[in-house]
Amino acid sequence: MQPSKDSTTTMSAKGQLTIPSHIRERLALRPGDRFSCQITDGSAIIIKKLDPVEVAHMTIGEEFR
Repeated sequence: MQPSKDSTTTMSAKGQLTIPSHIRERLALRPGDRFSCQITDGSAIIIKKLDPVEVAHMTIGEEFR
């Protein structure tokens, strides 16, 4: 997959990435959404939006640690 100019982003000094607006709109991403990040092949990052049930399971699990 060849990156296009409208799908690239730059990491800030704080380590933050801005998801391009056309991607945020297509996936209905909103402030406060939670995500899971994984590394594949040493250079690709997979970012998955977590649904509310996944977030609840993570929160409950943290209470019992």
